[in-house]
Amino acid sequence: MTDESRGPRWPALLRRRRRWIIATVVVLVLRAALPLVLRHVLASQATKALHTRVDIGDVDLSLLRGGAALKDVAVYASTAPAATEDGVPAEPPLIAWKRFAVGIRYLPLFRKAVRLREVALDGPHVALDRLADGSLNLQALLAPSPSAPPATPQPAEPATRGGTWTIGIDRFVLSGGGVRFRDLKITGSEPLGLAIPAIEVADVSFQPGVYGEPGRAHVEFRSEGGVVRADARVALLEHGLMLEVDLKARKLPLHRARVYIPGVGWNDLRGEIDAALAYRLRTDERNDVRGLVRLRDLVVHTPALEQPALAWKRLTVWLEPLDVQARRATI
Repeated sequence: MTDESRGPRWPALLRRRRRWIIATVVVLVLRAALPLVLRHVLASQATKALHTRVDIGDVDLSLLRGGAALKDVAVYASTAPAATEDGVPAEPPLIAWKRFAVGIRYLPLFRKAVRLREVALDGPHVALDRLADGSLNLQALLAPSPSAPPATPQPAEPATRGGTWTIGIDRFVLSGGGVRFRDLKITGSEPLGLAIPAIEVADVSFQPGVYGEPGRAHVEFRSEGGVVRADARVALLEHGLMLEVDLKARKLPLHRARVYIPGVGWNDLRGEIDAALAYRLRTDERNDVRGLVRLRDLVVHTPALEQPALAWKRLTVWLEPLDVQARRATI
């Protein structure tokens, strides 16, 4: 039996399939280089848009599953000094996160529906300052460039035929976040740290009827021993909004409120607040809040008295219910 009868040789197979081999190699090279190119382009465009330095550590792409992620992102103040020689930033960033990932479903796109299966934000941290003039430091990131001409309003485009696109987010998760707040306008105020262990939101829609059920959200905040937890249900109606929020707070400290109460002469304020509130809103039908607010272990000191000027063990206020819309109209 000759060699030819045994089947085509390897060189012949390679020649026949070289186009597929070349295409595969090109795809692999593009897949490896695309994240590097995107990282550079995104960081450059973000720096120009925000007028400050923006660093992006890595870009992760998952084209088959429809996902993308930005890792180790940091946005610095425009006045922040350059990094040291070893690459360590001389000043912490204003905004930073470890990972921001978005996953999209492909099939709904054929029905003119943008459905994000998950949006995840891991480890976000914000350094928020109220400056001496009352403005916020983050406002500088949104200010237009001095050389840019003012934007002229554009006329609204007529609606296109064939229906409109719908947008929905199946699940949004924030984990391990935090905010550091400094009030530089108030003398004597101290920095406040706010931990955000978790925020979970499901079935977020921007048009009525996308999911058929109200969206759900769970939010949790922690600061100086105090905890706030809130569970919410929200839905867009044909003519308005439905919102239900159940909030529980425990051991929220009062001592920082003293610097925001001018002209009373207090030199010390202690106490804690607990709350259990239920807020219900339905456009044109109801807008009320009910529940209780409890003030515990209140102590107020003044410079002229050795003993507390005001103190009590517990004060509870019941709301059953309070019409928020009516209260707003009388103010």
